[in-house]
Amino acid sequence: MPPKKTGARKGRGKAVLPLKETAQPPPEPEPEPQNEPVTEASQDEVAESRARSPNPSLSSSINLDNESVSSTSSESAVGVQKKTKSPKKKRKIKEHAGLTQTQEEDMFEWLKINPVIYSRGMSGYKNVEARNKLWSDKAEQMGKSVKQIKDIWYKSVRSRVGRLVKKKSGTSQFDVENCSDRDKYLMDKMQFLIPHIHEVKKRPTVSVSSLMFMVPILTFFS
Repeated sequence: MPPKKTGARKGRGKAVLPLKETAQPPPEPEPEPQNEPVTEASQDEVAESRARSPNPSLSSSINLDNESVSSTSSESAVGVQKKTKSPKKKRKIKEHAGLTQTQEEDMFEWLKINPVIYSRGMSGYKNVEARNKLWSDKAEQMGKSVKQIKDIWYKSVRSRVGRLVKKKSGTSQFDVENCSDRDKYLMDKMQFLIPHIHEVKKRPTVSVSSLMFMVPILTFFS
């Protein structure tokens, strides 16, 4: 008899075998991004890109120019306003000689004995250096300056006496009783100077139009 086969019986179902884990292949490394080759841009492209992109230095300079223009315009406007306003004239401070009455008496006596200072008829009147020397010596003696005793005191006294003499000899009579004490004092002390005070007459002025009218007449008679 043939030998009996041993093993699992048929018809009872197949035996479930455990699933074997399939080995997965390792992940492939990601390829590193390759740097694109850098190519040098042409000069035209660089210029075009610079033209398109705003230049901060250029914009700042434009802003500065605009600010300077606005500031100058505002300054010019202020200058125009200042020019339109009429400037106030400073009041000129009147200088005084500061002579006392005793010093004035001394000056009157000094003028009497030095007529060459005011008498135009004397030959020494034309010697300007000699007259200036007299003034400088007198100023040094009194402790004053030539400007104080000559340009301020003497000229003011001479002008005042000249106005009083002109008023006395004019149509309106000089009222001695109603004049000031200062006027009386000067008229009394400066009697020696009155004959030498001459009124300077103004020269007649001739207009240009009259001269133009006279030229054809002169040429006609010549």
